Amino acid sequence: MRKVVKGLVLGTLAGGGVSWYLAYQRGESSTDAAVTAARSGALVGGAAGAAVGLGLDRRERRHLARLTQVKTARLKKVAKQAAAAAVAAGEIARPRIEEAIDRARPAVEDAIDRARPVVEDAALRTRIAAQDAANKARPMVEDYAARAREAGQEAIDRARPVVEDAATRARTLVKA
Repeated sequence: MRKVVKGLVLGTLAGGGVSWYLAYQRGESSTDAAVTAARSGALVGGAAGAAVGLGLDRRERRHLARLTQVKTARLKKVAKQAAAAAVAAGEIARPRIEEAIDRARPAVEDAIDRARPVVEDAALRTRIAAQDAANKARPMVEDYAARAREAGQEAIDRARPVVEDAATRARTLVKA
């Protein structure tokens, strides 16, 4: 769009200038030559300049589109090459990785075998400690439960007369 505006301005100035010069050469006065230049030359020059600017704008857009296509194609090519290189590197590394796994497997199995009795012993000790803790806590929990039962029963006994009184009042209000 910028080239269209530039073409319009430059075409108008050039067309007006040429038209004024030609009118002045034909013997018209400078004011008549200016009117002629403004009527015909500037109008035609402006239209021609705008047309040239429009063509240049379209040409630039096509050029940028082609350039974008070329860069996209190059990037795709590079991406394909990188993917192929990664696959090739994986194929090269696979036997070495498998070999390292095979070499490490006996050591890992040995470590598991050595750790198994320690883990089983720790699990047994934990189970025994948990049972002891539960046995020690049982009397305290039963005592707290009994106290809670007693406190709850006392609360019920204290609340019973209040609730019965409220129920009696409610019945008398409903009957009235």
